[in-house]
Amino acid sequence: MEKNVIPAGSQPLGALATEDMYEGTFVLMTSHTWDENFGSLTDLPGAKIPDNSTEAGVARYVVSWTVPERKITGANPLYFDVPQVDYAFRRGFGNDANLPMDVTVHLTHPSHKEDIVIPSGRKVLLLGHGAIVTIPSGRYVYSAEVETPGARLEVLNSGDDGDDAGKLAYSASGTIAEVWEFNYETAALTVRIVG
Repeated sequence: MEKNVIPAGSQPLGALATEDMYEGTFVLMTSHTWDENFGSLTDLPGAKIPDNSTEAGVARYVVSWTVPERKITGANPLYFDVPQVDYAFRRGFGNDANLPMDVTVHLTHPSHKEDIVIPSGRKVLLLGHGAIVTIPSGRYVYSAEVETPGARLEVLNSGDDGDDAGKLAYSASGTIAEVWEFNYETAALTVRIVG
């Protein structure tokens, strides 16, 4: 997802993903149970995909990866889920093998890629009212109406829409976002969050 405009005077909000979700998913704030380093995460809200139409009506934030905390090069990969080593490499043949690792390894930070799942429990940024973002094809529900600038959009929910929950879709009475531009070459959709 591309962040085109963050309105002057506003800041993205920090949160924790309470479930696995893609960047560009629309979410609402909720509580969470994660804790790290004696309460360092308890002051952040949780971000969740709407479960019903009531929650979809207040899902006014689009989720984004956080900015990389460090430069990632081939020598310093980013691991999602810490490899379980159990010190087998230090104690010789007395322990079980610790390879292969059951983790995802990124040599480029996921914020520089598209269609990478943000794992639950991970810190995220929430962009809200006035932000303009470009959502890649497949992260919204296509219809001919989304090609029209100014078309209103709503957020779908898991109770009514299943796997499309958290995605934007055209609705004449949509209150969450409006189409800014549709890219005919890539099918990326640029929207302004109005809710």
